Amino acid sequence: MKQLLIPVFFVICLYAELFAQQDTVQLNTAVVFAEQKWLFASGCFTETTDSIVKKLFCNQLISEWPLPSSLILKNYGPGGIVTASMRGMEAKHTSIIWNGIPVNSPSLGLTDLAILPVSPGSEVTIFHGNASSLYHTAASGSAIIMEEKNRFEKILSVNGSFESGSFQSRKTAVSLQASGLTFYQSFSVKLHDSENDFPFINTALPESPEQKQLHAAENHFIMSGQTGWRITANDELTFSWQHQNSEREIPPMMTQTRSNAVLKDSLLNASLQFKKIISSDFSIRLKTALLTNNQQYHDTVARIFSESKTFTQYFESGATYSLSRSLIAQGGLVYSNSQFKFTDYEHRKQLEDYSAFTSLRFEKKKFNTSVHVRKTRRANFSSPLLASAGLEYRLHKKMLIRATAGSSYQFPTGNDLYWKPGGNSELKPEHCRSIETGADFFFHKTSSFSFTIYRNDVSNWIQWVPGAAGYYTPRNIKKVRAEGIETALAIPITIRQWKMKLSASYTFSKSVNRTVYQVLSDDILNRQLIYIPEHSANSSIHVTYYGFGLWLHYHYNGLRYTTADHSYFLPAYHLLHCALMYEHSFKKSKLQPYLRISNLADLHYQSMAWRPMPGRSFTFGVSIIFQHKPSNN
Repeated sequence: MKQLLIPVFFVICLYAELFAQQDTVQLNTAVVFAEQKWLFASGCFTETTDSIVKKLFCNQLISEWPLPSSLILKNYGPGGIVTASMRGMEAKHTSIIWNGIPVNSPSLGLTDLAILPVSPGSEVTIFHGNASSLYHTAASGSAIIMEEKNRFEKILSVNGSFESGSFQSRKTAVSLQASGLTFYQSFSVKLHDSENDFPFINTALPESPEQKQLHAAENHFIMSGQTGWRITANDELTFSWQHQNSEREIPPMMTQTRSNAVLKDSLLNASLQFKKIISSDFSIRLKTALLTNNQQYHDTVARIFSESKTFTQYFESGATYSLSRSLIAQGGLVYSNSQFKFTDYEHRKQLEDYSAFTSLRFEKKKFNTSVHVRKTRRANFSSPLLASAGLEYRLHKKMLIRATAGSSYQFPTGNDLYWKPGGNSELKPEHCRSIETGADFFFHKTSSFSFTIYRNDVSNWIQWVPGAAGYYTPRNIKKVRAEGIETALAIPITIRQWKMKLSASYTFSKSVNRTVYQVLSDDILNRQLIYIPEHSANSSIHVTYYGFGLWLHYHYNGLRYTTADHSYFLPAYHLLHCALMYEHSFKKSKLQPYLRISNLADLHYQSMAWRPMPGRSFTFGVSIIFQHKPSNN
């Protein structure tokens, strides 16, 4: 009964807000509609994906994008699972935010980037550091924010693209954007399929022979769309949705002779959001979402069939109020209900989370500060107040100093609690305390350099370990300290018709076990956590001359240990990617052919142990863009 009353109450409130006030008063919306990731993120470092990357990779899954060096990807190879982590934490500590809605799997606590749809109109922002009090508890390490904004302007745009590449890879995409002064509509369809039959060096066999990857085909069908309606000058309603069907053959590891396992995923997410300006100082936001995922794993050789279904209802209400020109307040309530029906669960399970949050921002000419407080409750457990604060001070017109500090809780996932056998209902939430400081330097008008020093201390870290009964079980077994340095550089240069942009980033991350309990050996103390490199770096250069473009991207990933006692490791690797582009404009259309070359040096490497990655590969594609934008009288 309660599950029915909550959405009914939400719809009644939404209906009342839609029709209670039809006045159309023109107001300044810069403050009351400002976004969390900018307005209340004082002291935090964020990165937005470069426009060149979006142009080259807009039809790719986000797991194939060249992301910042601070974001560590665990890639099981083409067609496999890809997860992301940051600042010495695990993938479950990185929250994926889709149009303001957290979409991490409630059962796994993470998101597989290899099946994560990204609409062509979305902006991708990387939020560095603890964002739990600002977003929700799963963002204790970082957040990847994907957001499509309603663009209320008179425009009609149609984009069709096709690309074909090595290993029988084919990708087709069609997208549409149509909008006016009160209406916005976007829609996209993508088809991806590849055999992924690349050659690799099998280092698990004597003499390391060259073999061809078998049973690694994948295909994806992706649709997404967004409808925006500016009901009045002060009211805005947005409906967003995304759907994906994926089927992936799970290839054998280097240590296996063959595999016939298949993984199928079906994902459907939908959200409805309403924004209303009550006055020039006060606005409200209402959000609701349904998130569903159905996954099937089938291995006929091992005689394993596993099916998992998750269904999440999400509700959020919030308000922003300008108390004065210098002080802005925000507050809200969140409720989520996740239900699980797993082959490996004894019965249908559910998790209910309630949270309340509030934020304050105070701003003066040379500095701004923000404070966040969040209180969360699940079942019989209530978290303490999760608080964080940030400060930005402009010491000079070319120098900005940043600092933040805060705490967060990471709740156990559905699998941690309910998996049979091994689930542990007595687990405690992980508790993280974080602090960071840094500075941004601006020179030569548009060039910049940033650095950040951070430290995270996590207690009650959850890890699956062998149990007395012979199977693995999760336990709160250790304390972890993750600390390091992040740097980022951007230098744009223009010389007549030549335009060049140089960007680079470097990350040093030291993530070690500080305390372990009886179930683990003392010889892993003060050792780097597995699969977290101490050193990683990226650099890119993009050069354009008239319609021609050249893009070069270098990535370095340092040595990664694969066992907790450091007895085994994967060596460091260097990757070089490049692309050639050309753009020819007609009266109302554009033609954009391009050629991408990945792993230019044809390096044989592994991101995960015994999971080969492809060598040099080529992709040729062409995009045709039709755009009609009537002039405004």
